[in-house]
Amino acid sequence: MKTKNIFAALAILAILGTIVAAASVTTLLFYFSTTGDTLEINNGASETFSVSSFSAGESNMRTLVELVSVSGTSILVDSTNSESIFSTSYDLTPAAYLVPGTYTIRSTVTGASGSSSVDTLTFIVNAIPSITSTPVTTVNEGVTYNYQIATTDDDAALTYFISGAPWLSISSSGLITGTAPGVSANTPFNIIVTVSDGLASTTQSFTINVLDVANSAPTITSTAVTSVNEGAAYNYQVVATDPDLGDVLTYIITQNPTIPAWLSINAASGLITGTAPNVAGNTPFTVTVTATDVLGSIATQVYIVNVADVDPNAPIVTIISPINTEYFTDINTLTYTAADPEGNLLNCWYSTNLGITTSTPVPCTGSFSINSTENVNRWTVYASDTFGNVGSATVVFRVTTEDDSETSNKDSNKIVYKYEDPDTSRYNSQSNTETSVPILNLESDRVRNPSLFAAFINSIIEFFKSIFGF
Repeated sequence: MKTKNIFAALAILAILGTIVAAASVTTLLFYFSTTGDTLEINNGASETFSVSSFSAGESNMRTLVELVSVSGTSILVDSTNSESIFSTSYDLTPAAYLVPGTYTIRSTVTGASGSSSVDTLTFIVNAIPSITSTPVTTVNEGVTYNYQIATTDDDAALTYFISGAPWLSISSSGLITGTAPGVSANTPFNIIVTVSDGLASTTQSFTINVLDVANSAPTITSTAVTSVNEGAAYNYQVVATDPDLGDVLTYIITQNPTIPAWLSINAASGLITGTAPNVAGNTPFTVTVTATDVLGSIATQVYIVNVADVDPNAPIVTIISPINTEYFTDINTLTYTAADPEGNLLNCWYSTNLGITTSTPVPCTGSFSINSTENVNRWTVYASDTFGNVGSATVVFRVTTEDDSETSNKDSNKIVYKYEDPDTSRYNSQSNTETSVPILNLESDRVRNPSLFAAFINSIIEFFKSIFGF
């Protein structure tokens, strides 16, 4: 970076001229608006620069000033002869640089002895963006508007801006798009487009007239899907057309009398989707779909979706143990199986009072721990499938523990044994007298002076009672 203090430079060179015997020349270039060696201006603007040349030990010198284009062509040429000092300034106007681009300002000074010096500056002329395209100025209501901006400035990245119509937007490439709103009469919108390259900008102003046209209602042309199995995915792509070219349609499901909660629709595409609910029998659902254009005209399609009950069978539950009987010990395990004919088994649980107040989840296979109570027990195992069907099995059994059994039999246990003498017939034949069969009551508080044989039998009975507990 050069200093603008020319007089200080001249003073220094004058001193050097008295010291250095050899002749020399020097030239310096300066911009008036900056201290740097590079300056950029917009096309059509002007700039001033100065040149100073001086010599030491030379009788005269020649200063050549040039404006050189990118191709190397000298556009501005000025040559001046002088003795020891030369200083002047030049105005760079559009007439001098002619077109945008990058230029070199060069000053060359040559002394009488042949010594020389060169200095340069860089001069950039920025091309101002220019919009060359013609805007589209009319569009029908509800129709898409398109206008591509074209410019002549290709030496820098351009930025685009638009104002005047909230329904319009502009892309990074200069494409203006938008859907014209519905209007009750022809309506003008005053648009301003601005294009900038960062140094300069240009604008284009124009008016878009949105025309009020007679609107045509859309028509739904697709055939509805009217059946689906319970639990299955439902899909129906609604297709509608509109005679007004460019009309944008919006889709909704309306109440008739209610909207099926399991269905939804994509408002932009018209795709209806959902998962059919589980039903106890084939069940119809009324669907009303509406397509609406930007001006409010509609097309309606009403149809019925029949949801088929495809799994009417409940799961089958089988209790393996315990069984319907009486037990004389506590039961603490229930073993069972659960299966669904359609393979849709979902959950299993059990209850000890027919599900009135208790319901405990269990795995749908094998066995689980459960504690019986004294007296009557009623255990029920339930199983459900994915379609809401429920199957169950119940076992009813009595539990009587050993202590209770002994207590209940203590007062009522009276064992009477019948003993028949094998020789009775022989005795009767000898005496011609038939006798009754002897009866032995072996109850301890009823037997009086038992015979040895009866005592023997009684001891055997007591032995088995002690073993088997009866």
